Amino acid sequence: MKDNKNQNALLYRYRIIIFIIIVFVSAFLRFYHISDRFVYIDEYKAVEFALMSPSELLNALSSREPHPPLHYLFIHYWMKMVKPSLFEWKSSSEISDSEPQGLFSPRFILRLPGVIFSIVTLILVYGFASKLYNCRVALASTIIFSLSRFEIFWAQTIRYPSLIMLLGLISTYLFYLFWEKLKGNDFSKMVIIALGYILSTVAGLYTHYYMFLVMLFQNVYFFIKIKDIASKGGSRTTPTRKILLWLLLQIIVVIGFLFWLPILFKQFSITATYSYGVAHSTLSSIPLLLYRFLFMYGLQTYTPVGGILGFICFGVFAFLFIFSIKGNRLIIYLNLFVPIIVVFLLTSLKQLFVEHYFMFCFPAYAIFMGVGLEKVLRLFVNLLIRHRIIFKEM
Repeated sequence: MKDNKNQNALLYRYRIIIFIIIVFVSAFLRFYHISDRFVYIDEYKAVEFALMSPSELLNALSSREPHPPLHYLFIHYWMKMVKPSLFEWKSSSEISDSEPQGLFSPRFILRLPGVIFSIVTLILVYGFASKLYNCRVALASTIIFSLSRFEIFWAQTIRYPSLIMLLGLISTYLFYLFWEKLKGNDFSKMVIIALGYILSTVAGLYTHYYMFLVMLFQNVYFFIKIKDIASKGGSRTTPTRKILLWLLLQIIVVIGFLFWLPILFKQFSITATYSYGVAHSTLSSIPLLLYRFLFMYGLQTYTPVGGILGFICFGVFAFLFIFSIKGNRLIIYLNLFVPIIVVFLLTSLKQLFVEHYFMFCFPAYAIFMGVGLEKVLRLFVNLLIRHRIIFKEM
């Protein structure tokens, strides 16, 4: 869908300036009191693992933590690069409980990567939404993303949610570019896109196992839309070869993860769930998760905002959600709902429906709701034009 430059000319002309303002607002909200916020138990554990040597970390993960190692390794080398003196401290509690001391306090340094990942993701959300829709939807999506209390909270933690969110979006964005080139028989830069897809997806798998759900929705999309890759005239690449090329990428990704399988099998014996999630998923879990993506309050119980304010928040969510249902692309629907529904169905076997595990769905959620916000704003602008409050040329 192309932007109509004759309409909304003012918005189109200043879209980059508006986007830069959104980025600055987003950065301010994520840096605000980043060092002062309380430290919760999973952050202590993250620092404890990050203080270990790589070999000690792998041994610890095989018996104490049901997650892959990439984020812990990243924090380990991040501390070595930015502030090696942290390794001289006695414990993770001593580091995490240290009093804030300006921009270079331990809490700030340890939480900074999450904020950076969040801001980079915001930039990619704008690019992806622009690719799928237009600049109006892209700006609306970034507004949803930047103001989300859920995303802000997890961007300010010494944990993996912001990293898996970024890697999930990179993988999905590159998957879509790969798909577009296959569909159009355009094989320019195909190798670069495929390499980027492989690296981001494998990195995602080494960050959180739910990255397999990203691969699942991508394959669902690919085979639902398989008729669109019918070979055009003059192309020597048949649909079968295109399918085999995609399957080859999936095989390479799986091979890249095989090195972790021995430790993964050991982690199956870990029975404790190191997470704050829904005790028992019910039919309300999915809509409640989507609501909390915007208006989450607190940590241990994810208590929604209550009272009149809570009623207003829920009304805003419901209003935007209704407007968002129509007009979204299939890739956004699948990205958002396939992982959530699959995990919900599997929860009867094991408690898997943990809300921050779905951070890789959040960019799709922001775009999904951004479509609704753009429609609402467009209706509002048309109302102003109808009453001659503003001119149509704007």
